[in-house]
Amino acid sequence: MSPILITGATGHVGNHLIKQLAPKGYPLRALVRSREKAAGLPEEVERVVGDLARPATLSAAVDGVDRVFLLDPSIGLDVTRNMVEASKQAGVRLIVDLSSLSAGLDPMPIIGRMFSDREAVIKASGMAWTLLRPGHIMSNVLWWLPSIKAEGVVRDPIGPGRFASIDPADIAAVAATALTQEGHAGQTYSLTGDELLTTKQLVEILADVLNRSIEYVEITPEEAAQEALAGGMDQGSVATLRDMNEMGRADGMAIITGDVERVTGQKPASFESWCRRNAAAFA
Repeated sequence: MSPILITGATGHVGNHLIKQLAPKGYPLRALVRSREKAAGLPEEVERVVGDLARPATLSAAVDGVDRVFLLDPSIGLDVTRNMVEASKQAGVRLIVDLSSLSAGLDPMPIIGRMFSDREAVIKASGMAWTLLRPGHIMSNVLWWLPSIKAEGVVRDPIGPGRFASIDPADIAAVAATALTQEGHAGQTYSLTGDELLTTKQLVEILADVLNRSIEYVEITPEEAAQEALAGGMDQGSVATLRDMNEMGRADGMAIITGDVERVTGQKPASFESWCRRNAAAFA
């Protein structure tokens, strides 16, 4: 059996994907930037050192592979183009791409256009594809850690906007199914949890699980943009951030789909359950 290449193998989704597939005996290969970063992966997972931003390092990663899980963490199209070209040259049959729910929204936000353009590169490749479009990922709340630890505060520009956060383990479960079972090529799955919650409600759930006080402070998208600019973020990224926050504040992400259960047969996990499993990260 040909190995499955996992990019982003040490991240929240990729690590769950490996943990779900490795015990089932699938041959797995992880593309990692260094062997030290891959130290926590199961022993049976093959490691290949490379970088999605450096095309010359990808031929060894895709050699003999027929399925790829692609997580492009960059801004722009170059990384996706690099992996698509390397995969075509190696005879890869299927790419399962981690995209974004924003790529399917109407009107489409700035960040959605970037993900949509990446999807177009994959669709034009001639290889089979499956697109995974998650909304807000629960592990993103780890971005709150610095302000929680320093001040006991979460600042939020979304305010009344709601979203149905999804557990990265549920994204991985859909990816595992698409990579190992027939019938998913050419499909686009929009992945959400089944609870529409505001950021304030997420903070309250987390605080309850941690049995500690966390102050919720609402700010505006413009205030968040100015903070990002002051922190060194470039103008283009600041514009994207402002656009995304304004869309979220207008309830533009208040979407629930049933795709996780349709693909995996399991209901998506709740935010509370994610908090309980990851409480140690906030200690």
